[in-house]
Amino acid sequence: MHTEFQPEDPEVLREMKYDRRDLKIPMVKDYTIKITVSCILCFLVSIPVYNWLTTPGGTVKSALGLTREPAPLTQNHIAPGDPILQDNLSTKTDIQHLRIHENEALKSFGWIDQNAGVVRMPIDKAMKLVIQRGVSTGADVPAVTKGNTITQNAVGPGSSKPNP
Repeated sequence: MHTEFQPEDPEVLREMKYDRRDLKIPMVKDYTIKITVSCILCFLVSIPVYNWLTTPGGTVKSALGLTREPAPLTQNHIAPGDPILQDNLSTKTDIQHLRIHENEALKSFGWIDQNAGVVRMPIDKAMKLVIQRGVSTGADVPAVTKGNTITQNAVGPGSSKPNP
């Protein structure tokens, strides 16, 4: 705890270079004016720069002697107007129609590629066929490999006895 005598005499405080104020109002005012003037100057300088960058037409020459070509105009002949938007109700009905069509395709038979003999069939029937026949890899490869001694791994697809 500080118990020493605190001098209240202004002369003693001035000799100690002690200042009781935290904020110097004239300095804050001066900086505020300088920052405001700087922002206004930047804004005034940006206006001609913006106009120079957006000038349509031919080649533009800058104050530095540099030239630039403006961006080419587009030849888009689409008439301006409101975009065609879809409301919430029509979006929901479109999704419902899509789901109905997908469900019909998933639950019915049909040709995918008739020349190649590829058909579409209901999922439940396809799952039953996979359980009955197993999954074909297209090649007749035995499940037994060199070093595979577990009889469970030597069972071929769709059978219960090991391959020779």
